[in-house]
Amino acid sequence: MAAARDLLVTLLVQGHEAGEFDVPDPELTADFLTHGYTGPCHHTRTDGDVTAAVQALFRRVVAARPPERPH
Repeated sequence: MAAARDLLVTLLVQGHEAGEFDVPDPELTADFLTHGYTGPCHHTRTDGDVTAAVQALFRRVVAARPPERPH
């Protein structure tokens, strides 16, 4: 899990520097997102796919826009 968190910090730093994310504290944000991911993915009581919900949470936390959908 530490390697995943380190990668997430790198992505957040680079995304912030590129103007893609509004993340003034990448370390804290990575901690929050790591916990936010672990909960629904490993401790949910449903058999449903939580991927879309986790993606939406990540986008909201980093203030990223969802990708454009092709017409």
